[in-house]
Amino acid sequence: MPDIVLQGTRAFMSTEIIHSSNVRYEGTEALRSPGRVAHSAIHDLESFFWVLLYLCLTRDGPGGGRRIELSINEPLTEETKPIYAAVYCLFDSKDDHTLWNNKRLLFDNPDDLDEIILKCIHPYFDSLKPLLSRWWKILRFGYITYNDYVAGGLHDHIITLLQDELGKIQSKSNLHSNLDADEVAHMEDKTDKEIQRRKDDFEFIQLRVRQLDESLKRRSPHAGQQRLPTTPPKDSRQGSDQAPVWDSTSPKGRSQYSMYTSTDPGSPPTPPPQLKKARMGNTGAPLSGRH
Repeated sequence: MPDIVLQGTRAFMSTEIIHSSNVRYEGTEALRSPGRVAHSAIHDLESFFWVLLYLCLTRDGPGGGRRIELSINEPLTEETKPIYAAVYCLFDSKDDHTLWNNKRLLFDNPDDLDEIILKCIHPYFDSLKPLLSRWWKILRFGYITYNDYVAGGLHDHIITLLQDELGKIQSKSNLHSNLDADEVAHMEDKTDKEIQRRKDDFEFIQLRVRQLDESLKRRSPHAGQQRLPTTPPKDSRQGSDQAPVWDSTSPKGRSQYSMYTSTDPGSPPTPPPQLKKARMGNTGAPLSGRH
């Protein structure tokens, strides 16, 4: 059987896709065809989930700056170890087995999302916790009941979820009540700066488009001048009643969350032993943060 080329960004791939074999989420095999896993809509919806979770775990609010807790210059503390472990073991590891195993364990133990992972997201994104929790439940239900009919409705379920949670967020008068006054002021300042940055970028792009347009006009033929002859040269004809053929000149173009040890030689140091806690026999230890 030919090798399957993985498509997507490794960190955000579905567990079933990154493994690139016939390994499915446990308990989802009953209604699904045997053999290699075929990339389908549910895998893309899962990837969108991982992207959003990653942003909530690693960004410090408006503007997209990386959290200071994840800086290589910051020492690990009891507060930052769970954040580091979740990000590394679900997204940043260069070892495919580490990514695969930890996402699989999260699927097998869905309560860990609320009890461990979502506790690590930046406080600015607290209002997105219900969205992430519901999204993960829809995905799990979709995998367990997956067939052609379920596949067609999953997209609508996720769109409905996004619209519902967006409405709840917009209706809140005090969206960041979990932050103190100084933090709120800081986030508002970052929001204003990010909005201004986007405006500046848009104006710069518009300027470049106008400059490019003027440059192309200067190079284009004068008005009324034909770029191609109305009839082809005689040597281009291939027969008295055959249309000319124009040749194009264009080029062709193995552990759990904190769990977590990795086999890749460039991986960061494994979290200290005291973070690990046996839970599931010999399958590994739970993510740091569960005490």
